Amino acid sequence: MDDTYEAVPEPPLSPPGTTLATLRPLANALNALGHPVADILDDVTAGMVELAFNSLTPKERQRLLGKLGIKLAAPRRAGKALCRDMLSRMQRDTRQQRCHCAVKALTHRVMGDVGAAANAASVTVADPVARWGDTLVRLAMLSWCSASAADARVLVWAAERDWLGYKAEQSLLEAVRAAADDVIEATPGFRLFDQTDAQVPTHRGFAEPAVPCSPEVAAEHPPASRTGPPPAARSTWKPRSRH
Repeated sequence: MDDTYEAVPEPPLSPPGTTLATLRPLANALNALGHPVADILDDVTAGMVELAFNSLTPKERQRLLGKLGIKLAAPRRAGKALCRDMLSRMQRDTRQQRCHCAVKALTHRVMGDVGAAANAASVTVADPVARWGDTLVRLAMLSWCSASAADARVLVWAAERDWLGYKAEQSLLEAVRAAADDVIEATPGFRLFDQTDAQVPTHRGFAEPAVPCSPEVAAEHPPASRTGPPPAARSTWKPRSRH
């Protein structure tokens, strides 16, 4: 399986009437980055895997273990040995098959926070970097993003934050930013949700309540203070899977 970045002109990620011609330059610019997910996984630690894994529900954890070929009943808390095993398997899959399935299963809650932060029109949301850290946020972004109106706003959000530490050839990053700006210019006023929405759109039933991480991991990643919407209104946004 070869996960490439594709143009997604359909709602809800793009407004009705968006053309493939509008989005293809962004897809091409993203694909020119090479293998960003595999590169970022080299910076991921077992502690980061634990943080993301322990935020998942039992069903979501079991789904992730199945994608990685780990025949184990999902534990309530992932130990360091299991997290190292999961990380090793994700690195193998992304390098050998360019498959991001397991990475997306691990980081979909991270991407929910990123998507809400980048696409909220008039809602104050927490900074996802404060909760997850730069590495997990850029991992989620580059594994989940496609060429769409919603993801163009995510990419510009990241570019304004120096790409969250992602290192690539400057000209390639500038091309992604320019293409994302063009998509935003072509889709004025588009937001995935706004303050009038009762709840952020969900993706594939990923609306189950999050499970808190272990006290040890939580101490390493204290949550940011928040005065915005309740968690359900900021953490269930999901981009469409490319599978």
